[in-house]
Amino acid sequence: MLRKVCQKARILPKSFNLPRDSTTIYHRDQRRPAAVGGSADIWRGGYRGRAVALKVIRVCDEAGSERTGDLFCEAVIWKHLRHRNITPFYGIDTQHYPLSFVSKWMLHGTITEYFKQNHGVDVSDVVDGLKYLHDLGIVHGDLKGSNVLVDEELVACLSDFGLAALIVGGSVRYMAPEIMDSEEFGLDRAVLSPQTDVYSLGMTIWEMFAGCPPFNVLPRDPVVIRRVLQGVRPERSQGADLLGLSDEVWELIEQCWCTEWSKRPSMESI
Repeated sequence: MLRKVCQKARILPKSFNLPRDSTTIYHRDQRRPAAVGGSADIWRGGYRGRAVALKVIRVCDEAGSERTGDLFCEAVIWKHLRHRNITPFYGIDTQHYPLSFVSKWMLHGTITEYFKQNHGVDVSDVVDGLKYLHDLGIVHGDLKGSNVLVDEELVACLSDFGLAALIVGGSVRYMAPEIMDSEEFGLDRAVLSPQTDVYSLGMTIWEMFAGCPPFNVLPRDPVVIRRVLQGVRPERSQGADLLGLSDEVWELIEQCWCTEWSKRPSMESI
């Protein structure tokens, strides 16, 4: 109920707003965020003695926009999630920018970057985080390596629940074929579902071992879409076995990115 009210009215409860002067942005004078994404800039900062990430959403340049309502809807979801493999979310900051999502600063960054030189993160962390969401009836909507973060204890945590999907329509290289062309699969419209999350999970696990996004040799998204609809999937990376990509894990990846959504495994069975 709260989620629908926030989305429709385009407002959040005051309890979501962090107290004024409780957050600090580090190195803001250098005008260099810690990371730049397609829909937001990430600044490193502090909140009550804790290191935090302030995700400054660029979509909120017009107050009360429909997308702002969607973002508030997702904030309501994130605020109430409690799980070892979900990035902790502290609230909303409007002091430094029009709208910033404040969450725990994850020391080791994205899981893809971490995997390039380290192998201490368990793939099951990603599986457990996604299973938790699905058990609550929540679809992530934009699962990919850059939305899986590694903390100081080498625990992988999911983040950005649908935010990027709402803003830019998701990430093509991790997108299930029925989202790319719903009519081809007998659907009235493209709908995010647990099955589309499972497809993205397969691509994300592949990315962890490959160290690069799926279809990285194809620079244009339209080409990627055409190849995916033709049934093409990334090949097993050479040397990935040394990183722990066993035959069992590879079989799981192939099951996850199956073209027919009904044949993909559920998170309960993985």
